[in-house]
Amino acid sequence: MHQNFTFSSIIEKYLDEKGIKAEVINTGVSGFSSAEELLLLENELVKYEPDYVVLGFYANDFQDNLKTGLFNLDNENNLVKTSKNAHIPGVKIQNVIYSIPGVQWLSENSYFYSLLFNNVWNYAKKLLTKKSIEEVMDVAIATKSDFSNYERTLASKLIEKTFVTSKKAGAKFILLDIPAIDKNGLEVPSIDQEFFLSIKDKIDFFVSSDILMRFRGLNVILRPHGHRHITRFTHTIFGVSIGEYIENDTNSSNTQIQE
Repeated sequence: MHQNFTFSSIIEKYLDEKGIKAEVINTGVSGFSSAEELLLLENELVKYEPDYVVLGFYANDFQDNLKTGLFNLDNENNLVKTSKNAHIPGVKIQNVIYSIPGVQWLSENSYFYSLLFNNVWNYAKKLLTKKSIEEVMDVAIATKSDFSNYERTLASKLIEKTFVTSKKAGAKFILLDIPAIDKNGLEVPSIDQEFFLSIKDKIDFFVSSDILMRFRGLNVILRPHGHRHITRFTHTIFGVSIGEYIENDTNSSNTQIQE
């Protein structure tokens, strides 16, 4: 995805069209979990004194948060930071693979290589996830969804901590629900109603993927191949939605100041 077409870029363009000067910094990293994003916010992004913090949440974050081992829950479901400060198994794997002559070229020019690498990496992720779940098996009780109570509670606590960190930095917190694919191949929200109710008081603005559902069959919401990332169309819908919120919030703040 070209950076000019990400929802981050769309937000900045939208606000510029409305006469609102804004600088939107895109620090999204493919494969990052909510846990890694929280650490990035706490240790680096708060230095920029943001007015708004946008967190994109995808369904695999439930498992990825656990897999990173960066945060755990204690017996009272309080969020606890572990001694681990980084989670980069993918980088280590790629460094070994790219040291083989010719592989770097294949990675940049071969679709078959990309498909093969993604399949291998997905298998490795499953093993890491299985190991992480086994470590908390006594509390990882399955729910009606594909995720355990532990995974859902951990995700909820991470979002809550992100909200608190944003507030301390003087920023409003926006949560973006990135659609996933169900077993029938249809786009569905990553954040279901039950999970939303557990976090709704820790969000200043929520962008539900439901805003995309009316376009189902009319436009492409997720890319048909690879990791099914969101398309330019979806980036635009999300960017405009967030831009409208910031515009209204900014105008409302200006009105209050004038009064």
